[in-house]
Order: sequence, then C-alpha cells, then structure tokens
Amino acid sequence: MVKINEIMRRIVHTIRAEDTLDIASRHIANENISLLPVVERAVVGESHLPQKVIEKLGFMPVIEEDVLVGVITTRDIVVRAIAHDKNPKTTPVSDIMTMDFACCRDNDDIADALAIMERRNIRRLFALDSNNRVVGLVSRHDIWAAKNGIPNKL
Repeated sequence: MVKINEIMRRIVHTIRAEDTLDIASRHIANENISLLPVVERAVVGESHLPQKVIEKLGFMPVIEEDVLVGVITTRDIVVRAIAHDKNPKTTPVSDIMTMDFACCRDNDDIADALAIMERRNIRRLFALDSNNRVVGLVSRHDIWAAKNGIPNKL
C-alpha cells in the first residue's frame, strides 16, 4: 500500500490571512506554484509548566501555532480580485481565499485520500501530520502517477 507521505509534495510555503494579495501573488510567482495554504496564528493549548514557574511568571503561557484556515490560488486572485477591481496592495488574502478545503493524514493510504477527493469532488488534499500541521499536498495526478508506477518528479 502506498502512503500519502511517499507521494505528496512537501509544503514549505504558507501565507498569513492578513497578508495582502500583492504579497501572495509575488510569493506564488517567485516560487512558481499555483496555490498557498492560508494560516492564522491561534491558541492551540495551555502550557504545562509547573505551578511554581507559573506563579513566578505571573501568568499561564499558552501555546500558539499556525492553523490552516483556507487556501488561495492563482484562479482566486484573478476571478475574485482582479476581475472585481480589488486593490492587491490593500486587499487581505482572507477576503478572497477559499475556505472549502479538505485534508487527509500524511500516513493515510492513497485509496483513502482518493475516496475523500471523489466524495468532495476536489482535485487536491492537504496532508496533516500527527500534530495537525500541514506538511504536504497531494493531487489526483499524484495518486494516478503512483498507481501507474510513474515516479514523482518533486
């Protein structure tokens, strides 16, 4: 059985929801990619420091990390922004990002990922690790290539 982490494209680029479309489009062009995961800083849990440390600090530290909230594609920028005369220097990514995305686990079998894609009628899935961090992206083409023994070029 082929696992998602064997064929996925590693995600190394993200963009913040508050960044502008200008920043997003430059990033997409510079990296020669067609989409960016959109993230926001979120509280994901409380620290487990000993009580004496918390008392010394005077507050309970929380753990924050980037959480996936959407995706922005080149098509989103053209259809939802440029076609509607939105200013790319002032319009935040969050105004036009797609919030309807799907995920799978990086250790899922490709058949499970394909089932999600078919059920949701989508072409790509974000792959999450055991800590719910986005670590990759897998497409229908990646799965087709794996099933047909075609090596991933990335």
